[in-house]
Amino acid sequence: MDYRTPSKERLQKVADIKLPSDFKVLKDEYQDMWQDYCILYDIQLGNYATTELIENIKASKFYNKTSFHQGVWTEKDFVTVDSVKGVWCKSLTGFAFTRQEERMSYSIELDTTTNLLRYNECAD
Repeated sequence: MDYRTPSKERLQKVADIKLPSDFKVLKDEYQDMWQDYCILYDIQLGNYATTELIENIKASKFYNKTSFHQGVWTEKDFVTVDSVKGVWCKSLTGFAFTRQEERMSYSIELDTTTNLLRYNECAD
């Protein structure tokens, strides 16, 4: 039995977004490495669901409309809310998200051409 919080709920809470109801899960993996772990969660969205998700991203408390992610995050990209630093912004392929807390790191890539979202959560 799997007692962990579902990946969908984890992603929504960490990134301050709501996923559309219409998507297909391509990958939902939990990789355990002693006390460390990674969660890999990939979903395929349709065109309408991608448009809905983009609106949700733009409404996130972590959205920075002035940043553009080109592979390297800088301090000026981040938005701090309640002492938590994270950022959603536009990227070369669509939208990108990152957030780090103590030994946790989170990243999301939304490719708006392929309508593919990739979520990665790691503890080390």
